Amino acid sequence: MNDRERFLATMNYQERDRCPWWEMWYWAETLDQWHKEGLPEDVHLQDYLGVDRRESVGVSLGLVPDFKRETLEETDEYEIFRRTDGVICRQFKGDLSGRMPQWLRFPMETRDDWEKVIKPRLNPNSPCRYPLYWEEKKRIWAARDYPLSISGGSVFGWIRNWMGLEGVSQALYDDPEWVQEMMDYLAWFVTSTVRRALEEVEIDYVTMWEDMAYKAGPLISPNMFRRFMLEPYKKITSLYHEHGAHLIFVDSDGDSGPLLP
Repeated sequence: MNDRERFLATMNYQERDRCPWWEMWYWAETLDQWHKEGLPEDVHLQDYLGVDRRESVGVSLGLVPDFKRETLEETDEYEIFRRTDGVICRQFKGDLSGRMPQWLRFPMETRDDWEKVIKPRLNPNSPCRYPLYWEEKKRIWAARDYPLSISGGSVFGWIRNWMGLEGVSQALYDDPEWVQEMMDYLAWFVTSTVRRALEEVEIDYVTMWEDMAYKAGPLISPNMFRRFMLEPYKKITSLYHEHGAHLIFVDSDGDSGPLLP
């Protein structure tokens, strides 16, 4: 079986020669250790390890333009800087640089920030959202033997990133109309951006990102999920289903079990 056949058979509970092997990423510390243990430094890691091939159409759903990275304070121990997503954080340097940073400030604190800072960066018609040489890539993908994915964006997770967990949690109570407005806009933005790709390319699966849980349960209640997120989710997933993309992955850290129904 080729990589695409194997993936589709696995996801549809059919017979296959073996389980697909994918890796999401590799920690820098892990790679350093592997190199010490003999991993060559001049190889393509995926090929060297024999990981199955997969690709994404590369349609960007990020902020355009992103924020400029800016160092605000720096010592021998840490750096305070603005990330490309607008978040200001404190990050250890050296051996601890891969650890979770300390969040200091978020780019969206008010409705005015949404209207003037974040929303203008969510224009589905920005030319760079689709990769260069799109027509050539379509011809290659039409003859592929590996699975092809597309992003499905986010509804809660993006807002949490822009506001911080405390900010979005308070907004759900203090200004629910604003939260609903943002989630509805995100659903419109995602569907407006990806529609062309779905019409022109046969997509095998969709990847969404919603870090909306921690080890003890969701960061948003099932009732609030139904109230705020269910209709935006239906709008997004319905578009993919209409174009034959029935496999939709939702990546969320923690225990999202109570939200699954």
